[in-house]
Amino acid sequence: MSKTPNDPVALDTEQTQHSRLSQAAASMLRRRKTAPPLPARRAQNAARAKPKGPTPSRSKQDLVIQMLRRKSGVTIKEIVAKTGWQAHSVRGFFSGLVKKKLKLPLTSNVGKDGVRRYHIAAVASSKA
Repeated sequence: MSKTPNDPVALDTEQTQHSRLSQAAASMLRRRKTAPPLPARRAQNAARAKPKGPTPSRSKQDLVIQMLRRKSGVTIKEIVAKTGWQAHSVRGFFSGLVKKKLKLPLTSNVGKDGVRRYHIAAVASSKA
């Protein structure tokens, strides 16, 4: 099957390819005209960026460690209420991160009310 200039299939495919190319070129030209220059876009993005405040965001781990550093200590129920963690997750946090990775001296005491309170003991500095 030979394609001749009078063949309607050949003309149709050539026109389709030509129209696709011209549509793509036209859209590229439109994008170039409407997009602001690169330095102007950077300035716009910098203006939209949130200003860095003096208060850094704290993680739940930081919050729990701060609670553990209290003199009175903290109960598992208090940590669950603040973080939304499950009680077994709190105990795993104590064992895995506080004791093993950070090597902090975690102690627990049962008060007269029968509630166990956890706190990080003060580390005695040894000076020779």
